[in-house]
Amino acid sequence: MKLPSTSTRDNTDGQDFGFTFVEVLIVLALVGFISAVAIIIGIDSYARYAFRSQVDAATGLLEKARSQAINNIGGKVDEQVCHGVKFDDPSNLVLFRLSDCTTHDPAYDFKVEKSKAVDYDTITPEIIFSPLSGQIQIAEANITLTQGSKSVTITINHEGGINWQ
Repeated sequence: MKLPSTSTRDNTDGQDFGFTFVEVLIVLALVGFISAVAIIIGIDSYARYAFRSQVDAATGLLEKARSQAINNIGGKVDEQVCHGVKFDDPSNLVLFRLSDCTTHDPAYDFKVEKSKAVDYDTITPEIIFSPLSGQIQIAEANITLTQGSKSVTITINHEGGINWQ
């Protein structure tokens, strides 16, 4: 009794069936092309994520400094404490506090590392928020973050309102 064949082709004439060299090359070329496109998309997505992360870090520190100033964190009843963010440090964004709004106390500094791929452009190296009101001590401040063709400007108005786009 002959067993049934599970092959879809009858191999009775002695020919071997398989892929030709051209078919293998076409499949490898397609896999290579799809991989290259995926790598390019992945790198671009990471660059956008890193830039957005820096924008979020800068705005988050500004909002935290303003909140701490409004709530007079670290101050006593008769002592008011200013809080601010320093942008002129070459490697870090620095959240700081000023006792009596004049004396910088480095023990309370909170540092967030700057990305080397993002440029910070600001006329004002430090943004200082007044206690209890949250107003800044200048008329208005702008911080522009740039990475390649992407750019975001953070604006702080005289009342301490923080906007970015």
